[in-house]
Amino acid sequence: MNLLHLRARWYDSETGTFLSRDPVESEPPYLYVRGNPINRIDPTGLCENFGDSECWSIYRQITDMCSECANMVRDTNTGPRSLHEETTSYLQDVLERVHAGWRPSYGWSPNDPLTPSQWRLSKEKARLFEVPVELVAGTVAVEIVHDTDWYDYYLDVYLQMLPLIIHQCPPEGSGNLWLRDGSDWFLGGYEHYWGLLGGRGPGNGVSNVHILTAKRTENYFAKNYPGDTRLLPAHNIYHRMATLQTDSGNIHYAAAILRMLADKRTGVMGPHHSLSDTDMEVIYSAFRSDLNNCYGDVVGYRSAFASPQGCLGWQIRGYLDLYRTKLQAEKNMGTNE
Repeated sequence: MNLLHLRARWYDSETGTFLSRDPVESEPPYLYVRGNPINRIDPTGLCENFGDSECWSIYRQITDMCSECANMVRDTNTGPRSLHEETTSYLQDVLERVHAGWRPSYGWSPNDPLTPSQWRLSKEKARLFEVPVELVAGTVAVEIVHDTDWYDYYLDVYLQMLPLIIHQCPPEGSGNLWLRDGSDWFLGGYEHYWGLLGGRGPGNGVSNVHILTAKRTENYFAKNYPGDTRLLPAHNIYHRMATLQTDSGNIHYAAAILRMLADKRTGVMGPHHSLSDTDMEVIYSAFRSDLNNCYGDVVGYRSAFASPQGCLGWQIRGYLDLYRTKLQAEKNMGTNE
């Protein structure tokens, strides 16, 4: 007999079978997860958290059938709030089953686009502005993966960084004054994209934060959080632009914008540690595609039970779970900063 002893049990090479059952009784690791059981697990084989738009579209079709739920509200201490969690619990069950598809098995995944520094900054800024870490990290990740083109780096360099260098360190000689004046004129018009692009010109830095959005967020904090020093007005447009070009400053503004959008979503001026995944999807859609463009006004935004398909809020779904898993893994290992 051609028996091989494989430590746990004997294997018959002629028949291609083991002589006894597997004592571990593990799940088949290669059945799903695209052949990568080291980085992913998939106990059910349902929708993948990344890149499975066809499967996710089934959930979207189901939720779209319950549009009347958006008009139902309940009273709270802080005013009306969308009733989507209560009235569409069966839809949430569908979402939970869909989310049972593959996910990172240990918190660190090749699908994570954040550098260690960006991950650390996302945690730091999320805690500063009292919003979920996965919302800030997920927003940065989606902007990197889905809203950054190869030419964006060159737009940042040639349309902002170089003009800023000329403004701060103008070439010597009276004949070069035109160069600084021209750069200052260019940078001054960049905030509104010279009235040509309707406020939707190139975003800045890792989170694609628009200069005018950053300025409006500064004004929001000054008005609604007087004395709050977490987001102070920039000294001038040049200071604001330079800040947005750094990862630290850019993620700082992104977290502040998400805090402002969370305030408007919930109607509560305060910490937002318990946002639902639906809330965070809607909030990200307002960050990405503009609140008024997606929902008409704050009333529509607050009562929405899902992000409109064209507003791309769905793109953050998988990342919310990824960064929750990563955060929990760090806590388990005692390495969470």
